[in-house]
Amino acid sequence: MGMLRREPEEAAARTGAWRFASAAGALALLVGAVYVPVLAHEFINYDDNRYVVENPHVRGGLTWDAVRWAFAATHAANWHPLAWISHMADVSLFGMNPRGHHAVNVMIHAINAVLLAWTLGRMTGALWPSVAVAALFGAHPLHVESVAWVAERKDLLCGLFWMLAMAAYHRYALAPSIRRYLGVALCCALALLSKPMAVTLPIALLLLDMWPLGRSRNGSTSWKWLVAEKAPLGALSAASAIVTLAAQHAGGAVRDLETYPVAVRAANAMMSYGHYAVDLLWPARLAVFYPHPNGYPPPLHLLGAAAIVAVMLGAGVALRRKMPCVTVGILWFFITLLPVIGLVQVGSMARADRYTYLPAIGLFIAAAWAVAATTRSRPMAQKFAAMMAIALVAAYAVRAHAAVRSWRDSETLFRHAIAVTGPNPVACTNLGHALLVKNDLDGAQEQFETALRLKPGHVRAIINLGIVSGMRGDLATAVQRLEQAVALAPGNPDAHVNLANALAMSGQFDKAAEHYAATLRLNPDDDEARRRLALITSLGDGS
Repeated sequence: MGMLRREPEEAAARTGAWRFASAAGALALLVGAVYVPVLAHEFINYDDNRYVVENPHVRGGLTWDAVRWAFAATHAANWHPLAWISHMADVSLFGMNPRGHHAVNVMIHAINAVLLAWTLGRMTGALWPSVAVAALFGAHPLHVESVAWVAERKDLLCGLFWMLAMAAYHRYALAPSIRRYLGVALCCALALLSKPMAVTLPIALLLLDMWPLGRSRNGSTSWKWLVAEKAPLGALSAASAIVTLAAQHAGGAVRDLETYPVAVRAANAMMSYGHYAVDLLWPARLAVFYPHPNGYPPPLHLLGAAAIVAVMLGAGVALRRKMPCVTVGILWFFITLLPVIGLVQVGSMARADRYTYLPAIGLFIAAAWAVAATTRSRPMAQKFAAMMAIALVAAYAVRAHAAVRSWRDSETLFRHAIAVTGPNPVACTNLGHALLVKNDLDGAQEQFETALRLKPGHVRAIINLGIVSGMRGDLATAVQRLEQAVALAPGNPDAHVNLANALAMSGQFDKAAEHYAATLRLNPDDDEARRRLALITSLGDGS
């Protein structure tokens, strides 16, 4: 009789496993269909160069020396050793062929979508809302930046270990033990080693205690204990935050309060929350770079963003008892965006699509489970909601597929960015560099001059104008411009090395040697500068 009772349970388990396997396969196919164009894409000249193409530690592949560098380096004003190691592994596997690097990004994103569906399904017992959330996650156009950009491997790896941390936490919540807690802590640490945005992971786990785990609902676990339980994870996050801020300060990426006052930062944060919420619903005009307004937005725009934020937070408060899924989803969105919302201003951008990679999950959860709750007892409404969900995912997938194509190469990417946001120094400089590589000197000079007009004293634009002059054979103008760049940014190794090149080409070897030496003091990894300095020195010795 016992065996007879188990047979229906085993059949149900097999049916559930088959359904999830089918859903997982569909999710993987969805992600593959959206992102297949990236397999023909190039590296781009925005961070891909610093992360892979021109990074000697990464270009050498996966070695013990390279791994030691990954844990010690604050290159590119960040500390994310696992991201460096993954790029090194790609080089060992695929060399400098971008196809392999892009394929790994797509694969990790597909795994993340499947893990998200599996984890939510295990936590809630609701397969189809979980799959809907994962499908939105896999196909949403705001996530194109994280997947189509090789340098954003850190987003994908952070997401991978974040999903694994959620799964490990669910196991721990079912039967708490030191061993299971250590599994959660390990996943949390790996997420932080991939990208420091995972600093909010302990708070996200606390939200899961509220819903769907409901760990304090029966009174057996107090909120004080649930908070205290996250303290070791919070310590890991705090350590990561300290190291990251130190790296960003050392790299000159953190902007001071004089440049971006507190009130300006708060206004931009409010605008960013509004933009992110609208773009998640209607992703119409996306770009790789959104320039910071460097001032206050128009009052009506700020009022509109504040209204969106107020409505969302109000809905979260109002539905906290009736639909805690909505409350948790909204809080997830706002809290996980906090580290990158601009209160600590890093760089000169107002916001970035890639920052929504994990926060978007919150709003997807709120929407999927709110629909499931409101249609639970109405079969026709459920069918209609399912059709609408499929249509929405399909629309997002088509839009994302089109957005992927703008990442084909640097010229395409930054022409698109300028078309969306208007000319700005970052987009114009990178477009100019792409044209320079193609030997379109007139087009490149036009873009660099535009960047310099928009931002007087823009060192990168001045350096590139000097390079253009040198390529035209006007070495006197090249030296003049590059000396200006060195005077404006004496700590910039690119300014020194390009000035050294121009001086060497004009026969001023002693001065060139001085600037090659300055380059190596600022960037000891510049082997080309070391080779040229040795050549100049040998020529001097020979005379």
